[in-house]
Amino acid sequence: VCNQHEDPASATKCANEMVEKKVAVVAVPMTSQGAVMLPIVARAGIPYVSQAPVSAVEMGAPGGYMLSGGTVAVLNGQAQTAAKEGVKKFTILIGDSGDAAASVGQMAQAFFKPAGIDVKVVTIPSNVADPTPQISAGLADKPDAVTVLGDSRQCVSSLKALKTAAPQVKKYLIASCLDKTVTDNVGTDAVEGAKSFTTVITTGDDPTVVRYRSVLAKYSPDVDPNGLAYLGYQVISSIGEVGKSLPAGPITAKQYTDALRAAQNVPVPAAPGLTFTCNGKAFPKAPNLCSKSILVSEVGADGKLSNSTVVN
Repeated sequence: VCNQHEDPASATKCANEMVEKKVAVVAVPMTSQGAVMLPIVARAGIPYVSQAPVSAVEMGAPGGYMLSGGTVAVLNGQAQTAAKEGVKKFTILIGDSGDAAASVGQMAQAFFKPAGIDVKVVTIPSNVADPTPQISAGLADKPDAVTVLGDSRQCVSSLKALKTAAPQVKKYLIASCLDKTVTDNVGTDAVEGAKSFTTVITTGDDPTVVRYRSVLAKYSPDVDPNGLAYLGYQVISSIGEVGKSLPAGPITAKQYTDALRAAQNVPVPAAPGLTFTCNGKAFPKAPNLCSKSILVSEVGADGKLSNSTVVN
């Protein structure tokens, strides 16, 4: 285990340490430093497995394997859902850090335009405590639905602003906007009635979901299962599932890579109905994605998800 601190220096140190130790696979729940780490471990022939891509490098550079489609899966799922619900105008709220807004805007057009939906990206300055004026201006054309793509901090500020700027607008929310830290700040009424787009289900009696909650309760009782702990759980559990096809004892990076590439339709832990296949065909424009499927659910008054369906 190597704890990098989401900066290039510590990420480089960790990646080099993994190479020096000749590990068979590198597991990264999710990081902003994938563009730093992946090339280092891949040059050594070590597979880099993450829950979802954050950078363009993680989407396409050789040696990377993303169990879910990240933003690609979210936008694909939201576009298909919006089309079914008769949405004609859709707005994406996103922070202004890096080139995320530009890349999301390009991807959004690719998914929403064929569905006959006008999509607009509204960039929210990250240094603004109350983005209500920017969001109000961005919603001047009265969209039918809105999504927030960002971390929990941005979800809090955006959902608070939406209460004032557009209390009735339909909300399409990702996992970070359903985190307990968010609902504690904005109230569950801010997310009630929304559609969620996630790669995890944390409530209900599906055996893999029950197992996820049980593992957290036993080993990390202070961690909220409705938060982002699933990122690490899904990566580690999936690596173990793929590894079942390998012989007992030490293995090489090549052995694990071959097993990963050969695995077909492996169930994603705590995500009933989702599977991954790392053969580069899930979304050929981003060959590292092992799936572009997502779970679309209804958010209840208690913040819990129900009536989940898989969108491919």
